[in-house]
Amino acid sequence: MKGPNDMLTLGIRYLTGSVAASDVADRRHAEWPPHPGRVFMALAAAHFSTGDDPSERAALEWLESLPAPEIYAGEALMRDSPKYYVPVNDEAFFDPFKGATKKSPKRPPPSLQSAPGIVRRKNDRTFARAWLADDTVFLVWPDAAPDKRQYAALAELAGKVTRIGHSISLVQMWATQEPPCAKTNWLPDEARATERLRVPGVGSLRYLERQFNREGVNEFFALTASAENPTDKTVQRAAKTALKEKFQNQTPARLRPELSLSHGYAPRADVAGPAAPGTAVDPRL
Repeated sequence: MKGPNDMLTLGIRYLTGSVAASDVADRRHAEWPPHPGRVFMALAAAHFSTGDDPSERAALEWLESLPAPEIYAGEALMRDSPKYYVPVNDEAFFDPFKGATKKSPKRPPPSLQSAPGIVRRKNDRTFARAWLADDTVFLVWPDAAPDKRQYAALAELAGKVTRIGHSISLVQMWATQEPPCAKTNWLPDEARATERLRVPGVGSLRYLERQFNREGVNEFFALTASAENPTDKTVQRAAKTALKEKFQNQTPARLRPELSLSHGYAPRADVAGPAAPGTAVDPRL
C-alpha cells in the first residue's frame, strides 16, 4: 500500500519568466522542458560549492538511482538568439607608456583593447532563451520513498540552487512530498517517445566530481603558492619539482560535464493530442 510520503517532487520557479539554457543538440535553441540531468547537475553544483555535506551526497546518490521522473512544463516561446561578442581571457600585456612587453605584440589592435594595458579577443556567442507561459516546472517521482534524512538533505540542497542553465537563468527551487499543483504533461515512455531528455544514472555524481577536478586544481595552486614562497628553500624546491613532474607546470583541466544517458519522453495522452512516432536514437549520437 502506498504511503503518504511515497513521493518526491522538485519544484522550480524561473524568476525572470524565461529560461536561458542551450539545447545540447542545437545550441541555437533553448532546451525545454528542462532535462532531469540538467536539474541534477544544478543540485550537484550547489553541493560541491557549499561544503560537500555528507548527507547531501548520500541523498544525491539515492536520487541518481531513481527512474526518470514525470515532468510538468508549460509552453515555451523561443526567442531569437543574436550573437554577442564576449571578451575571452587576457592574452597579452601592453604598457601604453613603455610599449609592448615580451609577451605582447608590438602594437595592440585598438578594437580588441578592452582596458588600458590589456589585449583581448572577442569571441561570438549565442545565449538561447525562451519565454515561459508558466514560470514553474515540476519534476515528480510518484513512487519514490525518501527516508527522513534523504528528504531533509534534498530539501536543504534544493534551497541552495540559484540557477539552472546560464547564470541569467535564475530560479527558486524546493522539494516537497506533496503532489504538484499542476498535472504532469511529460511522461517517461520509450514506446511513444517524441523527445529524448538527459537523465542522471548511478555514478553521475562521481562523474561530475571527476570532470570538475577540484582536488587536482586545489593541489596545483597550493604547490604554486609554495613554489613562489622563498621563506623555506627546501619546501620551495620540492614544490617546483612536484609541479613539473605531476602537472608539467600546467593548470589541470576542468572539463565541461555532459551526461550521456537519456530517456524517451512523450506528452501525456489526456493532456496533448496523439504523439507522432518518435525514435530511440539520440540526435546527439
